[in-house]
Amino acid sequence: MTQTIETVKENIWTEEAYIEWIRPYVQAMGQMMGRIEQLEKVMALSSEEPLHHVKSRIKTRESIAGKLIEKGLSVTADNAEGYLKDIAGIRLVFYFESDLRRMAALLKQNSGYALLKEKDYIECPKESGYRSLHLIFEVAVQRGRQLLLLPVEIQLRTVGMDFWAGMEHRLCYKRGGVRTAHRGRIMEDFAGCARLLAALERKIEKYARDSGADCAAGEGDIAILLSSCYNRSQESAQDKILHPQFAGKIKEGENSYVSGNRQISALRQGRHAE
Repeated sequence: MTQTIETVKENIWTEEAYIEWIRPYVQAMGQMMGRIEQLEKVMALSSEEPLHHVKSRIKTRESIAGKLIEKGLSVTADNAEGYLKDIAGIRLVFYFESDLRRMAALLKQNSGYALLKEKDYIECPKESGYRSLHLIFEVAVQRGRQLLLLPVEIQLRTVGMDFWAGMEHRLCYKRGGVRTAHRGRIMEDFAGCARLLAALERKIEKYARDSGADCAAGEGDIAILLSSCYNRSQESAQDKILHPQFAGKIKEGENSYVSGNRQISALRQGRHAE
């Protein structure tokens, strides 16, 4: 039988099974959120309000099924765990790229979490103009007596990058996207807008950096002005946590962060030795 998202929902992966299976990913995301909160406090000592906002989400079973079907894979828990690295995702949006880079460096310095993958679309933007820094970390969580190492993807963007990505997603992917006849021209225009935004961000950050302490209020005004132009687009319905019971698990994960776990190191060494 040809797999569709609907047949998966009805016959293959029930909602109850999904809720039970996804719990460790919620806990892993909570641990990473706790670490980010710690690092934000460190950064705030020398940079006033470096973060504009933070978002987190767990993929729904529909979104997971859609991704696997798109890859030509059977919709199974094993395939989801083996091939999808963004089931748990966190997005950090900063006022300035320098703060973004500093947070990325602090995250990578943490010995408790292994960096699995890094994609720098700021240094090398996609052809569409998309800019963002993607980091995937391996987080250890307990499932009964079993220790799992699960990926958590972190996207780091500036306000300008997030504004552009939100507008592109809304226009080009929502409701079937733009009509084919206009797609090429619109995508070319979007790429041009991305370059303009990048130049504007560099100019504003240079102004903020050069102004120094005497113009601290001006720096804040500029950041507020830029953010006022930013439309906080909502996450796709497929990328929301649908069950309020997960909120407690996220907080539980935030409170369970432990650096330098020997058990984690032993498990990783065993994996690499295979």
